[in-house]
Amino acid sequence: PGTGDGSVSTLSRGNTANNASTRMLANMPSDEDIIFELQYLVRCKGVDAFWNLRAFFMSGDVEFDGKIDRGDLKDGLICWGISMDPRYLDRAIDVADSKRTNGVIDFNRFMQLLRGEIPLHREELVARVWESLDSDGAGSVPVTQLNERFNSENHPLTTLGQASRDTVWQQFRLLTRNRRNNEMSNSNLKAKVVVVTRSEFADYYADLSAGLSSASSADAESDGYFEQVITSNWN
Repeated sequence: PGTGDGSVSTLSRGNTANNASTRMLANMPSDEDIIFELQYLVRCKGVDAFWNLRAFFMSGDVEFDGKIDRGDLKDGLICWGISMDPRYLDRAIDVADSKRTNGVIDFNRFMQLLRGEIPLHREELVARVWESLDSDGAGSVPVTQLNERFNSENHPLTTLGQASRDTVWQQFRLLTRNRRNNEMSNSNLKAKVVVVTRSEFADYYADLSAGLSSASSADAESDGYFEQVITSNWN
């Protein structure tokens, strides 16, 4: 399921549509309406849509530091396939850029806005799994240690997309890439330990949660699927 740009092919599950055009917004939509519509357009691209969107932006910049030019973000969303009036995309970006930071957007903040809140019981599950991996409470875990534990058998890219373990692991590594590791790689500091942080791990599974959920709540079926994926991924 590689696409050549570091992202993965879009998967669908349950009643999620593979394609969607912009639904009719009110003549004067609120910011909330626009964000809701944007969430809908992403979610309609499949269970891996939020992963795929993040990968689209991260794979284009090996030194990605979490900051992105406003124009690049807008153009990227359109290029990725968001069929929304550019004026509304501007307003969605305005919400993410509430502090008006001279046209530079915090990409993680934008993704959090786009995903919406992860249900508390899912958030707690992610935290429990992380704590089982980060046994000493350091807040980060070496990539080599995670690789030893990672099991892709029930991962959506495996079960729905027939991806190999290596492909699934490469996606996980791309989407949990942090600035410290990038700087180490660029400096060839091989003695340093490459790690995944707690927040990056949580973002990875928050993306999955957003791909499974309705905008308001998660149903029992998707809750069960989410639990199956994350617990089996880490044995």
